[in-house]
Amino acid sequence: MKENANQIIEIEIPLTKVISIKIDVETLNETNIIFKKKGFRSRSELIREALVTYIELLKKFDRDELKKIVSALLSTNDVHKRDKKDKAPQPT
Repeated sequence: MKENANQIIEIEIPLTKVISIKIDVETLNETNIIFKKKGFRSRSELIREALVTYIELLKKFDRDELKKIVSALLSTNDVHKRDKKDKAPQPT
């Protein structure tokens, strides 16, 4: 958004298209939880950002390689969570 000398506010909005997708109920429920929890304005914003990110990654890695990378990241993240949980002070 920008203002010009005539005090007119111009909003730059990229052209968008509405598409329809089918996803399972569990994924939809998780999407609803995540978009609220992580500060997205809408489910659509979350889906757009996820899609743009995935497309950028696919430009750098083939699909199978990307699946392996993501799986490794997720399993590493699980290990870190378990480590933090194990190191947390235990109530007495």
